[in-house]
Amino acid sequence: MIIRYITYLLKETGLRILNFIVFPVAWIFKERARENKGFLWWFLHDGCDYGDEYFLEKHGGHKTFWTAYKWAIRNPCHNWYYSNKIEGVKSNYRGFATCQKPDKGLMWRTLKTCDKNGHFQDKHGNWIDNAYSLLGKQRITFYIEGKKYFRYSGCVPKKIIGNIWWCMEYKFGFESINWAFQLKPFKFKRYKLGPIKYYYINVE
Repeated sequence: MIIRYITYLLKETGLRILNFIVFPVAWIFKERARENKGFLWWFLHDGCDYGDEYFLEKHGGHKTFWTAYKWAIRNPCHNWYYSNKIEGVKSNYRGFATCQKPDKGLMWRTLKTCDKNGHFQDKHGNWIDNAYSLLGKQRITFYIEGKKYFRYSGCVPKKIIGNIWWCMEYKFGFESINWAFQLKPFKFKRYKLGPIKYYYINVE
């Protein structure tokens, strides 16, 4: 399990590094790359060239190369990731989780945001959106087609001062269709409600 994870991360890291210089070339030849679905195609984002609606709005709605490039840096090797997805039924869950939503033991802990008026902004806002976030910690294992996988994630906001909260976010292990690694230690957001209540969830 760990060896498979490390092997995947080494491949992904190499592609992430190449992404900085290969994406502009892939963008120039994107029509041909999408026909051939070869090496250059790995670095494109089929169906989402300029980011999601919140990312595009943040960049003034400009559908330019620079917007596409920034999106590719934020979400590198999109087509490669989805073309290597691991399919199968997940079973034999084991572990535990904490969350402010007691029925969300299996999903990634993840931070979602809104603007100061409470309008949902996915990950691009400045305020914690408690309604859409899955906060807490998660340590679970499961099987797909006889192979063992794990999912460790967490986001437990800590109040710093006033309405400023430190929101470190991490994700290690298997996501929905493939392995993933994410560490965001220096994320600060605002939150105007009281303490966040967490439930302990025994996963089995």
